[in-house]
Amino acid sequence: MPVAGMHQHFRFATGLRPLHPHFIEMTTQSHATSKPAKTFLHIGIFSGMLLAFLKFLQYTVGNPPFSISIAVGFVASTMAAASILACRKVKVNWVLLLFLVICAASIIVARPLPSFQSWERLILLSVSLMAISPLLTSPAFNATRNMAWWAMMMLSRVTVGASFIIYLILLLGVEEFPSGHTLYPFYGSTIEYMILSPIAAMVALDSLWRAINIPGKTASLSWLAATVVSCLICALTGSRITLAGLATGIVVTIWFTRKELKQRLAGHAAVVILCLAVAVGAVFVARNHIFHMVFFKMELAESNGSVTASRDGKWADRIQEFKDEPLLGIGFAAQKYYRSQFDDPERYGKPGPIEPGSSWLSVIAQTGMVGGLCMLAFLCCVILTARRNLREPSLRKETTLFLAILSMTMVNGIAEGWLLFAGGGVFMPFWFSCGMIAGKAPNRLLTLTPQKRFSISMELAGGLTTQTDEKKSTKLTR
Repeated sequence: MPVAGMHQHFRFATGLRPLHPHFIEMTTQSHATSKPAKTFLHIGIFSGMLLAFLKFLQYTVGNPPFSISIAVGFVASTMAAASILACRKVKVNWVLLLFLVICAASIIVARPLPSFQSWERLILLSVSLMAISPLLTSPAFNATRNMAWWAMMMLSRVTVGASFIIYLILLLGVEEFPSGHTLYPFYGSTIEYMILSPIAAMVALDSLWRAINIPGKTASLSWLAATVVSCLICALTGSRITLAGLATGIVVTIWFTRKELKQRLAGHAAVVILCLAVAVGAVFVARNHIFHMVFFKMELAESNGSVTASRDGKWADRIQEFKDEPLLGIGFAAQKYYRSQFDDPERYGKPGPIEPGSSWLSVIAQTGMVGGLCMLAFLCCVILTARRNLREPSLRKETTLFLAILSMTMVNGIAEGWLLFAGGGVFMPFWFSCGMIAGKAPNRLLTLTPQKRFSISMELAGGLTTQTDEKKSTKLTR
């Protein structure tokens, strides 16, 4: 099928427009992947997403049948393994693979309580990372992840749109619609405002990026309106760290698209200034309504002596856990100290309902210095790849979007501890962004192809043979 035909077929099947034809062109490389392997790959990646979604349901609306999770996990791992064996040019990010090995080693050494389900959560993490992260990259992997990414974005836009409709209905004073929904705290079409906030922030950054890059005044104004709505929903949730991450993502987007933005705004300076003045004035007038939950949390935190009072104790616990086991940590997905009665699995008998309080502190607490350095190396790899992609005209625009979302999730990880938990609100945005950035031009120093692994082994074998010959010749000379 020609590229244009695949492009139209993709739009018909998903209702979405791909970022760049370069994404779809990768699926035409028949020499790289056989047709059965592509089929296995598609099933494996989407099964991995479904597995993370099932875990998300377990964290929120209750426990789905465990047999379904096992079945989906088996399908995802089997299909992914079959595609790896059948595909060519598959590259492995050995830093991320090493991090998973370190997580397993931390469980073996620390032996956390069975109630934490550390092994089960590590398996879920591994299968999900095979699907959406740069753990495995190839042309077929990248193309399939592109479709999965835009499917997720479509669902996220629907979630934010439905939440906005619920907000308007509640704003009109309609009571008990739907049952349990309130303006404060506001959680829209989800069941938890901490889940809605990162979704709204991601949609806001995507909409802003489209408003800047998509040609046409009507399209730009439409996406700009979507940006405003998404920012409003994010502010209503009251998540301070998500708002900080959203602000960071907006700065990243504007900075790396400043040339395009300057061209779009040329000759419209007066209109832009007027619109900004109206927007700032509207936010100022309605600030008590829009930021009601933010002000409430700030007042509550200041009454406890610190603006970060809700996290100070958890951060101190994670640091103490790292001090107790500095090398390999206390075990993946485990927790040793508790500051809240709601996160004690022994008291309530729940399957490890921990609240880390920070993704980055939880990494060093659970996997120690070794795991922390490995995660730092992986993030450096992704950022360096993004820097290289920003210099490529064909990759600059799309890299800007993923870098902005990555920045938002990294800031969110300072006070939210779910970046390593399949099913967490920011899990998919974070790892998808890493996969979409690193998958375009993976760092050669941090990936190993089958050919490279073979060449390294041959070089080692050749070196050993040379050393043996030298020893033999030395003995003969003597």
